[in-house]
Amino acid sequence: MEEFNEQLFAACMYYITSSEVLLYIRRRCEFYTNSEDRMFDFSISIKIHDLLDSDSELGNLVLNDPLRACEIFHKSVFTLIQSEALLPKCLQSTTVSVSLRLQSLPSLPRYQMKTSSDLRKFSKFGSLAQFQGIIAGMSMAEKYTKSARFVCPSANCDGSFGNKFIRCHIPGSPEHQTVRDDFLCSYCGQRLIEDISKRILGEKCVIEVIDKDAFDNNCRKFKYQSIPAVVRDDLIKMVHIGLGVSIIGLPVFYPDQQIFVIEANNIQPVEDAYENQTYLLTKQLGFQLHGPLQILYEDRKGSPWSFGLSVAFGFGGTVVPPGTYLNLKLGMLLSLLSSQEQPPGISLLAIGSDDLQVKRLFSYGAKFASRCVIHSTASHMSAFATRDRLSSRIFLEGGSLLLAGDGVCVLPDLGCSKKAMKEMVLQVLETGSFQIGLQPLPVMLPSASEQPSSLISLPCQCKIWSCLDFSSAKYQNCTENSTCATPGHVNDLNKLFINLFSLVFTVDSGPGSIAERLTSDDILTKAMGGQSQPFFQDDNLRELLHCASKLDVTIDTEAQRLIRGYYLASRRVRNSDSAMGMMPRTAILTISSLTEAHARLNLRLEAGEYDAIMAILLFEEVLLSKTGVSVLNVKPLAHANHEDLSHIIGPERDLQLLNFYQQLKRFLVNHAPDLDSCLEE
Repeated sequence: MEEFNEQLFAACMYYITSSEVLLYIRRRCEFYTNSEDRMFDFSISIKIHDLLDSDSELGNLVLNDPLRACEIFHKSVFTLIQSEALLPKCLQSTTVSVSLRLQSLPSLPRYQMKTSSDLRKFSKFGSLAQFQGIIAGMSMAEKYTKSARFVCPSANCDGSFGNKFIRCHIPGSPEHQTVRDDFLCSYCGQRLIEDISKRILGEKCVIEVIDKDAFDNNCRKFKYQSIPAVVRDDLIKMVHIGLGVSIIGLPVFYPDQQIFVIEANNIQPVEDAYENQTYLLTKQLGFQLHGPLQILYEDRKGSPWSFGLSVAFGFGGTVVPPGTYLNLKLGMLLSLLSSQEQPPGISLLAIGSDDLQVKRLFSYGAKFASRCVIHSTASHMSAFATRDRLSSRIFLEGGSLLLAGDGVCVLPDLGCSKKAMKEMVLQVLETGSFQIGLQPLPVMLPSASEQPSSLISLPCQCKIWSCLDFSSAKYQNCTENSTCATPGHVNDLNKLFINLFSLVFTVDSGPGSIAERLTSDDILTKAMGGQSQPFFQDDNLRELLHCASKLDVTIDTEAQRLIRGYYLASRRVRNSDSAMGMMPRTAILTISSLTEAHARLNLRLEAGEYDAIMAILLFEEVLLSKTGVSVLNVKPLAHANHEDLSHIIGPERDLQLLNFYQQLKRFLVNHAPDLDSCLEE
């Protein structure tokens, strides 16, 4: 056994000296030379595949017995420090603390956890395991003892001075295993006492990670249980509720709480990306479409707008008849492709008298996002404070807005929500975050006096899609055939919603509308045995949206000039007449995001004037829905009649947009003649 240990020690020394670990140790020693620290921590990053190539036995030891492997690395690091005199004040090995930080694990069933039921099985192996999921909740950080110094009470004993007895935290062990009163002096046999002034504290928190399949609408019939994980020190700042993570850790059992947990060794964020398709590289865009969308793209290349409008026309054809809610579906596609530089991205609000089809359309469209959460009254919207099972401290369970991550959160019944929830949504729309109060819980927390009432701010990165029903009592004064949600029709709180949402669409699906007729025709066709084939499959559309979202789009100078000129001219016109309503302060950011998203939808790497024209037209229709007045006299196009597709997605639509472009330029000349001088300033 001793000879085997020597072989492992030699293999460890060879790995350290032949890799970047040696440079890391030297830099840490230089740092400690100029500091007053008496404990020297070394967190060694290990690429397990490189270690296995260097020495398979040492690599297997790190995977299957990480505590013993850490002892060998500890001896190797201390030997290296002594041999090269890297740290003169480091005289004893007890002052050196070494931890191994693995970057990945082999893709073998022995090391990959799939469900929470595997936690008990893996804890018996004593080996490291990896689990991927989404953080559903986390506790407040608390202190724990990283190391404690013990001395002999006898002044004449050699154990009464120096750093001969230092107890360091062992991964997976509770607090009372680090700080105890039954340690004996190895020199005289007396019971050691702790030098409290030399105790070093760290921070830890508990997170709960749930399988990402729990957010898949196709897996709703299954129940998923979260897995608790203990996160310590520098890893804490890497986690937040709603983040998709890959956790590498040691499954252990806590006998005091009778619970299995993962002692996190390393945490890495992972993207909720669509990875089921293989994309062919091309020189122009980096991918190639497949199926009907490729044919459609080649057919509509001659028009700068037709491809995006055609995709919006057929989008959601299995949920609502093609052509219905055309602008709303276009807004949904642009929201999915909008960047997250300005959280919470492009948010959507649909206002109408019959929101059932809109809810179905939102539920359908949200599944193309990186993550989709459909809020219900049975779940929390923001976060919920409860008691942590491991530490009895405050534990935050994430609500729909946090669990959606950077995806889409659908709020189907916003008008029926409580006032506090509405105000929270308004706060998210305005600031990109919300605040929750941490009230003391004297029944749950034994140290409630140490937990003062406070507010914490949590960022919200998701895009919000919601709808309001005109048929409710608060809209009863609205005219029956109104196509715009003017502020006079709603109360003050809902007026704020209309002003703060990025895109607001008035959807008319009542009796006698085009949507009602198209829906009736579609129902009759299906009842008579007819089959309405979708224009493209969901997999083709998911491929398009995933690849388009990866395009790095820039806005050219002419498009930026057009956007800023429209904002300047509209602000002057609207501010001069209070009846027209104010221009939103975030208009430039919203139009710029729409311009970039429209370029992505049409697979362009540079957003030009054509993209800015569509973005401005869509935004002007939104202002018409918000204020009831359009300074450019646009008319909203809520639904597309099948008998007149040329005016919707064909050449006549291009001609209409070109005429709108000329009208927009005249509008800039009349109301923003000093545009160039304003841009120079």
